[in-house]
Amino acid sequence: MTTYSSQAITDFKKKIAHNAIKMMFEEKGVGWEGDASTGFNQGSMIPYPALAGNTLPPVNGPTGTVQFFVPGVSMNAHGQWDRADGAALTSSSFPPGTTLVREEEIDNLPGYICQVDPWTSCYQPWLERIESILEGWDTLPDHGRFAQEAGKANAAVQELTPTSGFGSPNAEEWRPTFADPNRTTAFDLFSEYVGGDVDSDMVYAFRSKYGPVRVGTVLQNQGQIAYGLTLILGGEAKMWEEAGNDIMALCAAAEAAFNYEPPAFDFNIDLKIVKAFTDLAGTFVPAPAGTVLKGASAVAGFLQAVIPENKAKPDPPKPLSAGTAEQVAKNFEEAILTLRRATFAQEEELYHCARRLDEAIGTVKLDYLHIHPDAGLDPGVATTEQIQVHTGALRDIGINQIPVIASIFARAAEDAYGLAPASIWARGWPLGYGTSGPQEKVAEILTEFDKITTGSGRELVDAGRNLAIAAGWLAGADQDNQGALSGLHDDLGRGESSWAPTPEPEPLPYGGY
Repeated sequence: MTTYSSQAITDFKKKIAHNAIKMMFEEKGVGWEGDASTGFNQGSMIPYPALAGNTLPPVNGPTGTVQFFVPGVSMNAHGQWDRADGAALTSSSFPPGTTLVREEEIDNLPGYICQVDPWTSCYQPWLERIESILEGWDTLPDHGRFAQEAGKANAAVQELTPTSGFGSPNAEEWRPTFADPNRTTAFDLFSEYVGGDVDSDMVYAFRSKYGPVRVGTVLQNQGQIAYGLTLILGGEAKMWEEAGNDIMALCAAAEAAFNYEPPAFDFNIDLKIVKAFTDLAGTFVPAPAGTVLKGASAVAGFLQAVIPENKAKPDPPKPLSAGTAEQVAKNFEEAILTLRRATFAQEEELYHCARRLDEAIGTVKLDYLHIHPDAGLDPGVATTEQIQVHTGALRDIGINQIPVIASIFARAAEDAYGLAPASIWARGWPLGYGTSGPQEKVAEILTEFDKITTGSGRELVDAGRNLAIAAGWLAGADQDNQGALSGLHDDLGRGESSWAPTPEPEPLPYGGY
C-alpha cells in the first residue's frame, strides 16, 4: 500500500476522478471507449468539422464547446426523437449537457450537429466531487513529529523516575536507585545526614521542607504529569499514523471500485488507541516508568486522568464497489465520513485526557508538585544558625549532592521545554477534534510543568546553599556544582520559588459581554 503523504492524496484525487469519469462513460452503453489521458470516443458521434479523432478531448483542463456529427439513423438508435434545434439531448447515450445545434448533411449522409462543453458538463463535476470528498485529508498532522515529541516527554519521565525505590518511604528517609549512580549516591547521603538524629532546628526545617521524602513525593507526581503527556502525545502519533493508513486504503479501494475492479476491502476502522490506553499499569507502561504508579503516600492520581473510557467501535463501512459511478461515489462518501467520525471520537478522547490532567494539576495540593510553593525559601532554612554536628557531611550535601538531585528537576524541564509546538497540531481542515486537537490544553499542562520543575530545582539549590553556609562553609557557598548543573542554568533561571496553578478564565456571560 502507498505510504501516506500530502502528494499521495493529491495523486489519488486525480486518479479516482479520472476513473469515475471513465466509468460514467462506460455506463452509457456499447460504443464508448477511451480514458482521461487520451479522451473518449463514440463511433456514431463524429468530431466536427474534423470528422476524425476522438469525440471528446482528454481531461487536461477547460475545453470549451466541442461539436460532433451524429447520423440520423444513429440518432434514432440512441432513442433521441426530440430534434428541435437547441434542445437538450436527454438520451443516456450522450454526454451530459449535450444539445442539438442543427440538421446537416455530410457526404450525402443526413444527420445532426450536436455540441457539449466536456469540461463543465462531464469532467469538472467529478473532479470537484472527489476533491470535496477528500478535502483536508492531504493535511494530516505528521505522526512522526508526535512520536518524537512523545519521546522527549518520556525522557522527562525517565529523569524523574528511579529504577527502584518507590516502596513506602518512612518519615525520615527515602533511598531510591537511579540509572545514574551519582543520583543514587546523592540520595543515600541525603537520607543519611539530613535525618532525625541531627539536633538542629535548621536541619529539621530543611528536612521537613526539602528532605528526601519531600523530594520523592514531588518527583513522582511530576513524573506522572510527564508520563501523562507522553501518553497523550503518543496517542496522537498512533492515531494519525492509523488515520493515514486508513485513508490510503480507502483511496486505493475507490480507485479500484471506479475501475470496475472490486477490491479486497479491509478497512481498519479501529485506530488501536482505545486498546493502547486500556491498561496503563500493565502492558502499556514500560519499566521503569511503571514505578511512577506506586510510591509515597502523598501521590496524586494524575495518571487516572489520562485513562480514556472504553467506547463502542463504529461499524466499518460497506465495500465501495457498485454498478454505477454515482453509487460508488456515495459509498466512498459514507466511508470517508465514517473515518472522519472515528478520528473525531479518538482525538476528542485525547482532548478530555488532557483536560482532566490539567484540571487535576489545578486541584491537587500545591506541595505535591512544587518542592516549597508557598513563598520562597522556608524561613527556618534561611537562617545562618551554626550547626556543630556532621558539618563536613552537611557542607557536602548542600554544595555537591543537592545540586545532583536538583539536576533531576532541571533536566526534566529541559527535556519538556518547547515540547509539542502549535505547528505540529495544525491541519487544514477540521479533522479529528477541530483544527488543532488538544493543543491548547497540552500547552497549559506544559506551562505548569515547566514552572514546577524549574522552580523546585532552583529552590532546592538555594536551600542547599543555605544549608552549607549554616554548616560553616562560607567561602565558595555561592558556587554551583558545575558538573551536576552543567548546561542547566537557563532552566533553573526560569524557576520561581513560589507557584500556584494558573486559574481557568472566568466564562463570558451570555452574549460575550
